Amino acid sequence: MIKADLHVHSKYSRKPSEWFLRKIGAAESYTEPETLYFKLKDRGMDLVTITDHNTIKGCLKLKEKYDTDTFISVESTAHFPEDDCKIHILCYDITESEFEEIQRLRYNIYELREFIYEKGIAHSVAHPIYSINEKLTIEHIEKLILMFDNFETINGCRGDIYNKTITDILLGITKKRFEQLLNKHNLNLSKYNWEKGFTGGSDDHSGLLMGKAYTCSDFANNRETFIQALKDRKTLGLGNSADFYTLAFNIYKISYDYSQKSSLIQMTGGLLDDIISSIATRKKDSILKKLKFRKLKKKSEINEIVVDLLDNLKRIPEDEMERKISYTYEKASELIDEYLKLLLKKFKKDSKISLDYIYKSIIGSLPGFFASVPFFSSLKQSYKDHKIALELRRKFLNGNGNMYKRVAWFTDTINDLNGVSVTLKNIGFKAIEYDMPLAIFGSLHEDEVKNLPKNFVNCKSIFDFTLPYYKKIKLHIPSFMDVMSKLYRFAPDEIIISTPGPMGIVGLILGKVMGIKTTGIYHTDFSSEIYEIKKDDSLSAMVDKYVNYFYNQFDEIKVPSKEYIDILNNRGLYNPRISIFKRGIDTNKYFPIYRLSEINSINLIYAGRISKDKNIDFLLKVFYGVRVRFKELKTRLFIVGDGPYLEKLSREHRDRDIIFTGRVKENEMTKYYSFGDIFLFPSTTDTFGMAVLEAQACGLPAVVSDVGGPKEIIIDGVTGFVAKSGNLDDWVTKVSELIEKRLYGEDIINNMRFEAVKNVKQRYEWKALLEDLFLWR
Repeated sequence: MIKADLHVHSKYSRKPSEWFLRKIGAAESYTEPETLYFKLKDRGMDLVTITDHNTIKGCLKLKEKYDTDTFISVESTAHFPEDDCKIHILCYDITESEFEEIQRLRYNIYELREFIYEKGIAHSVAHPIYSINEKLTIEHIEKLILMFDNFETINGCRGDIYNKTITDILLGITKKRFEQLLNKHNLNLSKYNWEKGFTGGSDDHSGLLMGKAYTCSDFANNRETFIQALKDRKTLGLGNSADFYTLAFNIYKISYDYSQKSSLIQMTGGLLDDIISSIATRKKDSILKKLKFRKLKKKSEINEIVVDLLDNLKRIPEDEMERKISYTYEKASELIDEYLKLLLKKFKKDSKISLDYIYKSIIGSLPGFFASVPFFSSLKQSYKDHKIALELRRKFLNGNGNMYKRVAWFTDTINDLNGVSVTLKNIGFKAIEYDMPLAIFGSLHEDEVKNLPKNFVNCKSIFDFTLPYYKKIKLHIPSFMDVMSKLYRFAPDEIIISTPGPMGIVGLILGKVMGIKTTGIYHTDFSSEIYEIKKDDSLSAMVDKYVNYFYNQFDEIKVPSKEYIDILNNRGLYNPRISIFKRGIDTNKYFPIYRLSEINSINLIYAGRISKDKNIDFLLKVFYGVRVRFKELKTRLFIVGDGPYLEKLSREHRDRDIIFTGRVKENEMTKYYSFGDIFLFPSTTDTFGMAVLEAQACGLPAVVSDVGGPKEIIIDGVTGFVAKSGNLDDWVTKVSELIEKRLYGEDIINNMRFEAVKNVKQRYEWKALLEDLFLWR
């Protein structure tokens, strides 16, 4: 067997594609050709070649000294002439004159291809699912499959999804499918092969990853037979794919190499250079530098993190890259978290923070920022072509079956008493039941993680606070880099965000960094709720402005009801991709429990958060109005739930016929709904009204407001009534009509109960909801 890393770069590769390296002005690689040769030999490679971009200078240097086990190669940037889409073609064992001709022809990939076949040049398409200039399409990849014999199926700087996708596609290509592609694209090819050969290469630019991915052949025992095996498609690509940690390590090393050749940024007092040096080398610190570190360490806990990072990186062997990068990530995360906590604590203690304090905090946080930048950059790079990889899998590998998206769902509420939490927990449990790839990302303290589905991903909380008007709702500030690493491991195809709080903001930022689709669910009408609580137009307008800005960032917005599409448009949310967020309910959990009605007793039920914005004061007026009309009946109102308004209400309405239950466990709600005769929900701020759906599933006729989402759940006159918002007479009249039907029209009320359950089962089935979210359309 012969092994060779068939994709590796030396200092003669000049222009980097990576954002961070371009920004600091670094080259693509600083590896000396001879250094490259010895490292590859040490790592078990039998043959050595260099594939610099559009140059063979490095190869010529090697050939002068090591002619027997090296050969000249190049990574040629070829162009599709019809649209200037760039493709990298690796050409092996070429002569200097062949290189010159490749340089001349590479601006037309069709002419270059014919030259490669005419001369019998061993070749491979480098990282086929990589859009060099953002023009790559499935059609280009189909043409490449027709045109070339070998493909790089293991690239050490590409993620597993890209390497595995192209491997699976090529393994699945049949002669029939190949001929279909030939007919589709009508290419004039002199010769072609539908069976492909596979190659591998590290695509190393830093000198650290070379030999970690490589090409091998059992049909070769020297340089000449290895090249022939390439031509005969009798090679395999083996080794490691990359993750964003690995890519970050490359960036660190190249940055360090660059810093040795130029004056790098000095705004951190040389600390950035120290960090990169500690990651990239094991060079011992001078006595002076050690004394500086000791002095720095004594100043604060944050300085201690920095010094520990620098000190411990030196102790990790140079070849143990995974340990080094993991430790750097951990410490960079700690640094950012600590600075953010200090700033937030200062804000909490003193809202009047000086510009000087903010400036010092930002300057102080720069070490953590610079330590983390390569990770953000590499995350962006690793997800760059995610969309086209998915499209390829759907087209070539999915057959006629359904393919589910991997969805990461971000939320700031999961264990609170509100419809969003109930909905998300149910979606989590049902996704597990139907084997759909979902991860719900939230941030809680460990003691708060209770009764949640197994697909809940808890991210480290570094700070928490309560909302000004919702004292029982606690928001957590997550550790950004903890979220980032967990999200990367899940590998989402889409991010869905339910809340515009800290977790929602982090999810949106990461979605933009990764370049994947982001969808916002508009669960809550915050501006209307704030107005109902404070009656302050300016505060409501400020909230509205923020919410509009937040949701305008999404690729798609989903709202719970048709009415809210118009409401959001009127408020300035002009996203053309607004659609209905379908809801589901577990009818095995919410179902009618029929009981014998008490002849002279009526039970009115309200369930939900006990807050001013839910129009609870109006609810009590309705109750009192109904009780006046039916003096001969024992009319009771059950207010089920908890919230910021509960204590005041229960103190002011000491009435034995008004029962405040406080918080009730979800699994006990069916008993309350079934105990009731009529469900009342006067809220005008609910975008949906999960409690209304639950009540209807339990066969409870409902009266709801004509403003907001709940009116779309019931069928007016069939499963309940829609009453005019704020109109006491209309509400009392409609509630009274239902009472009379309950007292004197048992068949009518039973039919309403039956129709309510039937309507829920027909319109709110879980499988349909989940497929709307998870199926590729």
